[in-house]
Amino acid sequence: MEIKEGYMPFMGYQTYYRIVGKTEEGKSPIILLHGGPGSTHNYFELLDRVAESGRTVIMYDQLGCGNSFVEGHPELWTPETWLNELCVLIDYLHIDHFHLLGQSWGGMLAIIYLIEKQAKGVKSAILSSTLSSSKLWASEQHRMIKFMSEEDQRAIAEAEAKDDFSSEAYAKANEHFMLLHCAGEVTEDSPECLRRRSVLVLRLISMVGDQMNTLLLVRSVIMITPTVWAKSKCLAW
Repeated sequence: MEIKEGYMPFMGYQTYYRIVGKTEEGKSPIILLHGGPGSTHNYFELLDRVAESGRTVIMYDQLGCGNSFVEGHPELWTPETWLNELCVLIDYLHIDHFHLLGQSWGGMLAIIYLIEKQAKGVKSAILSSTLSSSKLWASEQHRMIKFMSEEDQRAIAEAEAKDDFSSEAYAKANEHFMLLHCAGEVTEDSPECLRRRSVLVLRLISMVGDQMNTLLLVRSVIMITPTVWAKSKCLAW
């Protein structure tokens, strides 16, 4: 199966993209939007086999993430940045018609794109594990926190009260929340692309400290930050 990788110039930086397969006549490619903000395209590699059906699969790392890593510019981490990046990528790859799949934060980005851009080239949209109302999502997150240990609940409550999410106790509680409610544990038997993601996220967190991944990747799992979530008309804050 043919796999093409490259980088697109964007805002003075480089956006990594990965294209799998070739599109047969009468079919449209599918563009995949990963979660986070702060995750990577890696887990989408499990969908490479979709290309065997004659449909190109396009994935990329949003600016600041994975192979599109940028250090020291937290002012970039806004919905506007990633919305513009998606639009530029579509033009850069000369895509006229496509299907769109957004997972988690990527689903929110897809909703923003569909509403703000009124894109006529979208053949269909798939929203996976995502939300259309951040207010309802926040309420449900806190309901789910109640299923955790008292120690974890206390760590989360203290972090929210102090607006400080840098403690070790909060980091552990965040990890426990992910395992309980979001995704199973990645083990040595997991697909390579999933194991690669775990290593990358840990490396990025250690590299950027309180920049992108602490601000968005860790914190946004349990809390919604206005900087990230509240800047689109399709999201009810």
